[in-house]
Amino acid sequence: MNNEEFFNQYSDFVNDEYLNMVEQSSAPATPASGELRLYAGDDGKWHVKDDAGIVATLGELSDEWIDVADGATMDFDLSSNTNKLKFLCAALTDDRTFTISNPSEGYVFLIRIVQDSTGTRIPTWFEAASEVVTITIAAPGVITTSFDMKTGTPVKFTTTDTLPTGITAGTQYYWIRTGATTGNVATTKANALAGTQITTSGSQAGVHTMGVQIIWPEDTVPTLTTSKHAYDDFAFIVHAEAQITGQIISQDL
Repeated sequence: MNNEEFFNQYSDFVNDEYLNMVEQSSAPATPASGELRLYAGDDGKWHVKDDAGIVATLGELSDEWIDVADGATMDFDLSSNTNKLKFLCAALTDDRTFTISNPSEGYVFLIRIVQDSTGTRIPTWFEAASEVVTITIAAPGVITTSFDMKTGTPVKFTTTDTLPTGITAGTQYYWIRTGATTGNVATTKANALAGTQITTSGSQAGVHTMGVQIIWPEDTVPTLTTSKHAYDDFAFIVHAEAQITGQIISQDL
């Protein structure tokens, strides 16, 4: 984070027209009553100490790449004190499954995917969120979830046994919001926006899980560059719980 970004993000803590940084060999003393001391620690983070001596950590000093080792499953951990992260994947040596952990509303992150000397490596993208849901046999079928999602959000279902007729495991559907914790699904985004719901029938068994998918432009999952040693950059925004949008930044670099 540079000084301008810091000022924009933490201007509420600064009363002076200018911010003067003074190098010290140790953390600053507790400030006088009603004041705050702002400092950069040797841990690479911004800190604020209040007049009671309590220290709050604000954010990272650097936006350097975070290395993610190659592996069958590659996780992008968003548990950081900054809301802007850049992940650099090691060269993929096979098809991979991507996951994320600790997403928070307002976070922005970039992922650079690198092909190895063979190329043609394809990742399975992470889901924005997933949880166990209930589905009724009805016209239309009603799904109950804790996620409050906007109409048109893409979702997929898995089950430990049998889903109701009308819903197929692994097929992408589109959410139709009927309430904060309930909704129906449609076969296309256009149908979802038009309110054309799926009717469920037959019987069901087992535990059903709904996975909320990334929202891509034009509702199209991007095709990666698969040539040898190529890399592609993708940016993501966590808008809310179970709402992540993705965008191609650059390809075939």
